Amino acid sequence: MSQTDSTVAPVSTSNPMALNERWEEIVTDERNRWTDSDGDEEFWAEHVDTYEERFVNKPAGSSRIRSLVGPSDTVLEIGPGTGRYTRLLAQRADVVTALEASSSMANRLDRNLTAANCRKHVEIIEREWPSTDIATHDWVVAGWSLYRQPDLHECLDRILETATQGFVIIDSPGCLPPHRRVAVRAGDTLASPPPRQAFYCGLLADRGCYPSVETVPKTRERRADSKATLLETVLGDAVEDPLAHADALDTWLHEEPDATDGTWCYRYTLPAAVISYVDGAPNQPPGEGENGTQAAPAEVDR
Repeated sequence: MSQTDSTVAPVSTSNPMALNERWEEIVTDERNRWTDSDGDEEFWAEHVDTYEERFVNKPAGSSRIRSLVGPSDTVLEIGPGTGRYTRLLAQRADVVTALEASSSMANRLDRNLTAANCRKHVEIIEREWPSTDIATHDWVVAGWSLYRQPDLHECLDRILETATQGFVIIDSPGCLPPHRRVAVRAGDTLASPPPRQAFYCGLLADRGCYPSVETVPKTRERRADSKATLLETVLGDAVEDPLAHADALDTWLHEEPDATDGTWCYRYTLPAAVISYVDGAPNQPPGEGENGTQAAPAEVDR
């Protein structure tokens, strides 16, 4: 069972105002890097080179996106990063509008799409969501990109206004990865990921929108040329002596002598929440229609 940090307060979905207020507390928590746009941009500028290397399976939610987006559709992607979802969308849709706030990520996205020979299908706009005027699109896709929205009410309202056919949001259920659990046990106080899908679904339900929620596995990895370097990279400043915690992470540490990009690998899998809604589908509370959480499971991303 995945462990969650006790610093994340329980989330009640019965009071939408309380949900939005709790969300605001989380995104303004000074322990997070994303409390301001400058800090977030600095983080992504530093990590843009290693961002995609951490993900060893296809993006969570790929199967759901492929089942929804057609060749004549237009898609707005919020926070595309380096293009994990953008490349898939560019192959499926007629036009993709990629709204990216980080200049470092936008530049890398441009390069990656050009290399993949799908740049002509994508318009890259370097701006924040939802602070810019965007025309309606058939679909809105947001993969791991709504974490810094100061007003989740406004964010979700704009998604509902912009998407004419539906949306897909992929995010964290709030589970701690193994190295974060080790750091917490060692006394680290860095804020842990909240169960964001609970916030999204609670506020969407307040608007009479009951999306489908699927859970799929998401695997990440980090590599280095030595065990000591890998532990220092993974644990950073969270613990005083990273090598002393090697036994606690032994299950996820692997030596792969034939690897060319680092012979030591730290690999773990956590669940990802894929939240989707199709306009015109039976819009009923969970378990009572196509958009309920009891819907038949989609193909698992492996």
